[in-house]
Amino acid sequence: MLQHGGNLYSKVEFGQQANIYKTLLVQRHPQEVLLRERFLLGREPLPKDRVEKGLCIEDLVRAPKAYPAIQKRKAVAIHCVRKQPKHCPMELLAFAAVDFLSGQVLINSRVVPNIGWNGSSRSESLHGWREARANLFDFIDQDTVIIGHKVQDDLEILRLLHKQIVDSRILATSAICTPPAKGHDYKPYLENVCMDFLGIKLRQGTTCPLENALASREIVLHCIRWPRDLDIWAKETKGRF
Repeated sequence: MLQHGGNLYSKVEFGQQANIYKTLLVQRHPQEVLLRERFLLGREPLPKDRVEKGLCIEDLVRAPKAYPAIQKRKAVAIHCVRKQPKHCPMELLAFAAVDFLSGQVLINSRVVPNIGWNGSSRSESLHGWREARANLFDFIDQDTVIIGHKVQDDLEILRLLHKQIVDSRILATSAICTPPAKGHDYKPYLENVCMDFLGIKLRQGTTCPLENALASREIVLHCIRWPRDLDIWAKETKGRF
């Protein structure tokens, strides 16, 4: 088991990783689901709300192309801590990335925003979303499956276009209501799904990107290893609302 913040997370043994990866590939969301969830998939004109967050088409890029000679991670769980100061673009404050299969921490860093910042020194932090994204590109390519919880928000702040996605929030909401509908009252926040589905209590009053990356990884792992648990939880949850 892996341990962080007082919680235990699954460690996938090397001999099991190939089968877990094959099952993960089946869970990737089709394009129509990604579009419904408002993922940015191409360099089409941006919606007004994205422009107001400081996004521009010129900044949006895809991960590096996959080359057999360059081995990148097969699947990576990510989480970004972000904030939108008043009358300023959305800024990235902290970023974490974890190898989905091994649980190895790849990135866990504060980020110095592009605007004024009085926190950590530049020497111990990444500088802005560009450097955070560049660091992520050391580990991923276009074939890497990216995991997260409402991960379109993380991709958005990184200005990253990506189609290989497994989102723990989508897995949870789709299980409760198929097809997903706006009528159900369950709030699929990460802390809710972790507590209700896994019995894991995330730290309150603070946002830790590493904890959240591990938590979304754990939800997806549990869904693909024990799908019956997901069905039982979804039926019980749906019955309460």
